[in-house]
Amino acid sequence: MGRTGSSLGVAMQPLSSMTPNAPGLSRRELQIFEAVCDGAEMAIAWFDAEGHLPWCGCRFADWFPRGLPPSPKGDEATGWEAAVRATLADSVVRQTLLRHECAAGGARWYQATFRSWNGGVLAVVVDATLKHLMEDGILRSERLHGLGGVAAGVAHDFNNYLTGILGIAGLLREALPAGGEEGQLVARLEGAARTAAGLAQQILDYTRDDPEAGGSADLGGCVDAVAALLRHTLDPRIEVRTQLLGEAARVGLPPGKVQQVVMNLCCNARDAMPAGGTLELAVRIHGGRATLRVRDTGMGMTDEVKRRVFDPFFTTKPPGRGTGLGLAMVSEIILGAGGDIRVESTPGEGTLFEIHLPLAVAAEAAKVAAPVADPTGEAAGGTILVVDDEPLVRMVAERFLSRSGYTVVTADSGDAALELLHQRGAEIDLVLLDLTMPGKRGPQVVAALRAFLPELPVVITSGYSEQSVTHAAWAQAVQGFLAKPFDRKTLLAAVEKARVASG
Repeated sequence: MGRTGSSLGVAMQPLSSMTPNAPGLSRRELQIFEAVCDGAEMAIAWFDAEGHLPWCGCRFADWFPRGLPPSPKGDEATGWEAAVRATLADSVVRQTLLRHECAAGGARWYQATFRSWNGGVLAVVVDATLKHLMEDGILRSERLHGLGGVAAGVAHDFNNYLTGILGIAGLLREALPAGGEEGQLVARLEGAARTAAGLAQQILDYTRDDPEAGGSADLGGCVDAVAALLRHTLDPRIEVRTQLLGEAARVGLPPGKVQQVVMNLCCNARDAMPAGGTLELAVRIHGGRATLRVRDTGMGMTDEVKRRVFDPFFTTKPPGRGTGLGLAMVSEIILGAGGDIRVESTPGEGTLFEIHLPLAVAAEAAKVAAPVADPTGEAAGGTILVVDDEPLVRMVAERFLSRSGYTVVTADSGDAALELLHQRGAEIDLVLLDLTMPGKRGPQVVAALRAFLPELPVVITSGYSEQSVTHAAWAQAVQGFLAKPFDRKTLLAAVEKARVASG
């Protein structure tokens, strides 16, 4: 196809101003055809046998005022020109998704159907930008969801190993003289392991998506969790500062939604500071409402960008860097919870997002955890079955419990545990059961043993968070939850609490 005359690369005139000799239709017939297509929000154009563009509809001219772009450099098999050439050659009806760079910046996507007609090619085009971005956003969401699942799985396995490390370190500390150099080294090892456990917990907190977890969360706690994660992942030139309250600021959203909001705002701030800067997150309570302020020292926004910042699919980022859904999603979540959000920004000075949410009035906010007695280490008596597929976890639990006066038997799988319980169930006073094992998992073991040992206390152990476990229906049949990694004190406290609860 040439680039002269009425070819692809030249701006087009509306159909109604052209002489309709090529399609073989009268002007009146062409006007009716165009009106029908415009009413259906479609654009039409007709290419002749040479690939030139004798006429097009008004909508087509509006969409492509500078003419149609050439095929992408190095990829001549795609684009308008390639589709027209192919249709002229084989007369096959074809559909193509075409990207068009807009003069004002950004891009739009068009679904074009090409078919042979009157010796040329008729193109019927619809704007598919919204559909494309929605599908792209869904795919991105699914990829992030999958990545979150992988991250949670890694954190779970990490906690299993940390249980062994912390457990052995605790046993060594108890065996070493107080104040010695070896004891100090073990204390440092414990400190490093606890820091690693804290990072694993932050990953679990952030990746948790638990719609059953209820309708409220501590805004400050969620902000703190996200900030801690950001300090380990953002460009080190970005300083993360927090101003949090000494009291809980509970809002009517589940933790996952709150963290999603905070993370989206923080990612927006990060993108505004490519050379570094300061990211401030502050939580306040005033007049029955909680306020979250997220401020950055980045490039700021123009008034036009501020007006559209919460519009779906609006983005100032280059292609492939953003869908324009993040802040729209934040706005939807906040408004849906009865809150409001506003933005202040000055080009070159930075941006402030301020969110107001009503404080949640929930029974759970008033709950006060019952004090747990500090284990004394004195002989407690009784037999405990420890079920875990990790040998290190079984060994650490067995040592902690036996040193506190319990008799311990172990099993490395759900099937082995059930077989042992069938044989010696009358001797067992409590089961310490891992949630995720090959073969029968924790919930399946609980369901099976309840059929013949309905009163036997069970404590579930897991490298996943307690919230992801305790809201499941089967969890009502157990007497306690013990998060990994655990030490001797928390293990004994969980065992004693479960035995007291079971009477």
